[in-house]
Amino acid sequence: MTEQGVTAGLESSSDKENDTVTGTELNEKEIIQEERNFSQADVDKIVQARLEKYKKRFSDIDLNEYKTLKSAEDERELEAMKKREEFDQVLGTQKAKYEEELNTLRTELTTMKVDGTLLAAAGNRNAVNPEQVSQLLRNQVGLDETGRPVVYTADKQVVYDPDTSEPKTLESLVNEFLDANTHFVRSGARGVVSSGSQGSDLSKGNNNIADLDMNKPADRKIYKELMSSGKLI
Repeated sequence: MTEQGVTAGLESSSDKENDTVTGTELNEKEIIQEERNFSQADVDKIVQARLEKYKKRFSDIDLNEYKTLKSAEDERELEAMKKREEFDQVLGTQKAKYEEELNTLRTELTTMKVDGTLLAAAGNRNAVNPEQVSQLLRNQVGLDETGRPVVYTADKQVVYDPDTSEPKTLESLVNEFLDANTHFVRSGARGVVSSGSQGSDLSKGNNNIADLDMNKPADRKIYKELMSSGKLI
């Protein structure tokens, strides 16, 4: 065999192989295209099936009826909201009225239990002007959270009696004030003291401890004076 024949044979064989490769590539592309088209068709079927499913689910619903029902529900909610607003308004009015009445009652109670006590204590001590004494001491007293009259410090702390460990009484406050400011007491009445009632009178020579009420600051003061003077019976 000549060299040309060999060369021609090789070329022929190469062409056949190329044809085979080309044919294989075309077949693969066709298969891929078919699979791709098939997959898209499946997707379309799935989507369509789901659409049909939802259509069946809502097929019995009347859109106009739904809108009517929705509108009625919105109106009910709006009406309920208005009623709540009216209720809140009525509640606010009632609360304001209640607070006003409560403040009025508290003012009346304060006048009776605080101002009245100060006036009575100053009167029992024969103050020249009980009302003036009451006014001078008024900013030092008030009612605690239980409605009890008490004496306050400048920073609104309750003052306690060191002897009894109880809140200081208004009578004690009046007595201390008049003892320290004797010009507010009528002449010849300094021996009369009070803690809501008339106390002992040293000017009468009453030295009997049995006649003293140790719950009264004024009588405790008399007791101390009797002890210091040696006149205690």
